[in-house]
Amino acid sequence: MWKKFKGLFVPSPESQAAWRVFLRIESAVLFVAALALFWKLAVPPPRWGLFVLFALLPETGWFAYLYHRKPSRWPALIYNAVHSYVTPILLLLLLWKFAPLYLLGWVANIAFLRVLGFGFHAPPRA
Repeated sequence: MWKKFKGLFVPSPESQAAWRVFLRIESAVLFVAALALFWKLAVPPPRWGLFVLFALLPETGWFAYLYHRKPSRWPALIYNAVHSYVTPILLLLLLWKFAPLYLLGWVANIAFLRVLGFGFHAPPRA
């Protein structure tokens, strides 16, 4: 399961592939859960337009790459900040009194991208 590589122990390629499959299944469950929670908890009728708007919100992180012409670590940090589950879930908990269930669209977007195999971006090496 673990191999020694340049003095470090790293997981074997087989266990890495199994781990990737597990993470994609986990993300698929989160995607379906976000859709189901919004559908069940939103005041009837659910506002799917707001859900879709907030599902597209994390994609504004790409504008950081347009702004920085030369290689920089900031675009990757901004992209990773808006594509982390922490941001929408923290906002959801902080604003729970106002019932911001449309933030589940943000969670659904992140989960869907991870099901497709997209993850965090690594900053360029200096």
